[in-house]
This record gives sequence, C-alpha cells and structure tokens, in this order.
Amino acid sequence: MTSEERKAALEKEYSIVQATLDYLISLHGRTIVYDGDDMIGYYYRQEKLKAEKYYEERRRSRLQQQLKKLTRSLELCMDFNYAVFIKEQTGHIIDLFEQLEKNIPLLIHQDEILTREEWEHAIRMKDFCEKTHADKAITQKLNQHIQSYIENHLNELTRNKRNERTEVISRTALSEDIEVVNMRISTGPKPKHEKEWEIVSPDKKLKLRIIQLAFSKHASTSVNIDFPKTEGTAYCVKGIYDIQAYWKDNSTIVIYINPDHQPVVAYKKVESFSDCIHIEYLNAEAPPSLTNSA
Repeated sequence: MTSEERKAALEKEYSIVQATLDYLISLHGRTIVYDGDDMIGYYYRQEKLKAEKYYEERRRSRLQQQLKKLTRSLELCMDFNYAVFIKEQTGHIIDLFEQLEKNIPLLIHQDEILTREEWEHAIRMKDFCEKTHADKAITQKLNQHIQSYIENHLNELTRNKRNERTEVISRTALSEDIEVVNMRISTGPKPKHEKEWEIVSPDKKLKLRIIQLAFSKHASTSVNIDFPKTEGTAYCVKGIYDIQAYWKDNSTIVIYINPDHQPVVAYKKVESFSDCIHIEYLNAEAPPSLTNSA
C-alpha cells in the first residue's frame, strides 16, 4: 500500500468513526441527563476526541478497533438506518451484517444446531431474514433448527442461572389464546429486604418508583423516575426509610426528606430526551396527607 493509499484509508476510517459517533449521539445523547450533565452524550464526545487523537497519530488500527466497539450494539439490535446515515454523511458503504449473511448458508445446511452459541446465532439470522424479507424457505429452515434445539435442550434453556430471579411484572391478554407477559430478570444475591411503590404521573406517561433494598452489608432507599426509554434515580439515601413522594404536576415531583440523612444523590432536575422533571425537596417532619403519596 502506497503512502497515498494509506492516507486515504486512514481518512476513510476516521470519517466513518466520527459519523458513527454523530449517529449514536443522535440516538442516545440525552437518554438520561442529571442536573444538566449528559453523561452518555459526554462519553460519545470523549470518543470523538479519542478518534481525533488516533487520526493525528495515524493509528488506523485503533480507529478500526474503536469502530468495531461502537457498532456492536447497532449490529445486535439490527439497525438498518445506520448504513444509510453513513452513506449520506461520508459517501462510504458499510455493512454490519456481511458476516452474518455469509454464515446463514453454512448453518442451514447443518443437520442440526449443536451448541447454544449456534442457537443464538440462528435466532439473529432468522430475525435478519424476516426484516430483510429473505427467501421464506431459509427462514423456515432456521426456525426448524431453533425449535429442534429448544425441544432437545428445554431444561438447559429454562433453568435459572445462579443468583438469577424471574418475576412477573404484568400480564396482558391480547386474545383468548395470546397473553403478553412482562418479566423482570434480576441477577446477583437475593436481597434480605425488597419493597417497591409505584406512583403514576397525572398524564399517565411516567412513573415514580420508591424502592427499598437491603443486602447483608448494604441497604438503600431510592426514588426513581421511569421514562419511556430509560429510568433515572432522582434521590437515593443509605438505609431503609419510608420516604414519601408525589407528583405535583406532570413535570414536577416532590420528595419529603429527613435533614439528618446523608443522600448518595439528590438531583434537582432529571431529563430524558424531551421529558424534563424538576424535583422539589421538603422537610419530612410533617408531610401533608396525600392520596397519591407513598
């Protein structure tokens, strides 16, 4: 490779990395913002500075590694808009699913799936084929492999991992035969004490959750806000306490606190994309009687 070719390759990698970061910022920047601090956006902006450093040092391999790390989540969630964005912004063509497509013929010509890793790959391949409207015969073959593996390894697939707990959060009947079950899977040691309250905002869009958790050596009480795409902790204190909170309106919550408690976090504003929630703190000595408080 000549020096001009190396320079062109370096500039291509750099432009794709920077455009990728712009894309990720547009997707995830401001996912959760505490008192004006956009931590996710900050991370991606730091990655942009890192890419500039690699470019100035002419370290193309580092740019390639950075791109692979940044696009992993886009690949897993089958983001087809990313390639369109890169083409529009840089003129370059990038295909996150090239290797996946190459592996599909190899897997469907196997007599059966032998490992859990192959089973997981088959699920991704089936998802890809359905979203790209591939040949139905290929999708059916993948589905046969998937179902056969499930039948032969049902105990392994349904057995909870160590320290894994499954909890049914809600059930919604779509018809007589179809029910959607919302599950919460928790990992780690089982808490000695666990209690939670939910308070829905007046417009029913968001939720306030007060959570008490105690393990062998640690305990905490927190007030969380459930946004449409994420959740954020507005207030957290060490120890188990009966904290009261309520929605003052759709964009303000009130939390009653004890001045003697030392909070781990106590934010005054929590944002997620277009939702902005202000937090007011009042002395907990004599909170009013509220029908929607916890």
